[in-house]
Amino acid sequence: SGVENVLGLFRSSLKKFDVVAETAVGQQFDPNKHEAIRRVEDLSVANNEIVEEYHKGYHINEKLLRPALVVVASGGPAPTSETPSDVEG
Repeated sequence: SGVENVLGLFRSSLKKFDVVAETAVGQQFDPNKHEAIRRVEDLSVANNEIVEEYHKGYHINEKLLRPALVVVASGGPAPTSETPSDVEG
């Protein structure tokens, strides 16, 4: 319980200074926010999609404090930027 208390205090301190952790899994790789440490072939997800995260990325407002360390997929279909209104029915 002592470790949980310290972790809670640490998280509340981060929140006090508007430090936000960002989850990267499922996002498209962005070299401005992520640091790729490995590429894996995965045909089930879009090309350049993040499939694993080793360390979370942190930022204050729009300023990056630490990039997320991630594993990026390759070999899958090209990512689509279509929205439902772009698709013809």
